[in-house]
Amino acid sequence: MLSDTCASFGASAKKDAARVAGCSEAAIGHYENGRMDIPESRARKLVAHYGFDWDDYLAFLAGKTLPVVSLKDECLGLLNRIQSEEKLRAVHTILSSFIS
Repeated sequence: MLSDTCASFGASAKKDAARVAGCSEAAIGHYENGRMDIPESRARKLVAHYGFDWDDYLAFLAGKTLPVVSLKDECLGLLNRIQSEEKLRAVHTILSSFIS
């Protein structure tokens, strides 16, 4: 959940997560990749920061899939972060193929 959330928020998300949790960016990376267990106190701060509640987080850990609030909004957010004209052209080609 943490790695997916950080990825969807962009490169600054790891720095922001570290600030919120009161730890280093390296620690966030270790939590994301399962190299370190995240203390509950930090997990609670991060879960709240990203707009989830603790019960949803526990359900996620138990295997429940979390719904995406707005997949379209998330896609638009990702598109807005693409700086390369070449990459935007590639995405445009793919998107166009879905509606042609």
